[in-house]
Amino acid sequence: GITILDEKGAIKPVVNDILRLIAPADVILGTGHLSVDEIIILVKAARGVGVKSILVTHPELPVVNMPLEIQKELCGPGVYFERCLYTVVTKGTDVSMATIAKAVVELGAELNVLATDFGQVVYPSPVEGMRSLISGMLEVGVSEENLDLMTRVIPARLLGLA
Repeated sequence: GITILDEKGAIKPVVNDILRLIAPADVILGTGHLSVDEIIILVKAARGVGVKSILVTHPELPVVNMPLEIQKELCGPGVYFERCLYTVVTKGTDVSMATIAKAVVELGAELNVLATDFGQVVYPSPVEGMRSLISGMLEVGVSEENLDLMTRVIPARLLGLA
């Protein structure tokens, strides 16, 4: 329902205002549930004003459904991809642990963050979800070293804790 673009397909002035506030504050920009086209425009605009950290929110979620080729095109300094267990366990999706692992391999673990997107009462606790996500990733061949990078090192770096 909400778009960042005006009727001509240009980024709305208020979005540019927000990006100009984010950049000097060194805040992480999350792309949310925008369309692929909007995410491409937003990432370009954010980079243009100096936003240092951009988190492309669960690109596998059907509402986003960002092809891996586009994810590769968006790669660059400060751009990370959030892979969520929610996309695996949600009814009506064909996303699997293997799908997420493939994206991690293709882009490189250093560009990915693993999360659950849990917190809703219909799902297990985020802690239990993270245990499931890590176990599932190990089962499909993601190394402990890469899991540590995606669940601890990169999130800490993004939050300015490391």
